[in-house]
Amino acid sequence: GTSFTKRTAAWKYPSAKPVALAWSPDSVHVATAGLDQMILVFDVTKEAKDRIITKLTHPDGVYAIAFMDENTLLSGGADQCIKEWAIKFA
Repeated sequence: GTSFTKRTAAWKYPSAKPVALAWSPDSVHVATAGLDQMILVFDVTKEAKDRIITKLTHPDGVYAIAFMDENTLLSGGADQCIKEWAIKFA
């Protein structure tokens, strides 16, 4: 509905289109990642400005992300590495 559109309208990616998206198992967090080497994690219960930004994650971009659990995110990139990230909102 309209309220969902308004809430997510501010969830804009900083400098590149996202190429990967993942929802946490509890459906509270959504993560996006892209070729600009950034991962953004949003808490859907908070304002869009309240987000976690992780920069310079994988040289030449992030191609895949997945939640292991509500607080752990995995990412895969052009560097052929898989990295584990702890997700913690204040």
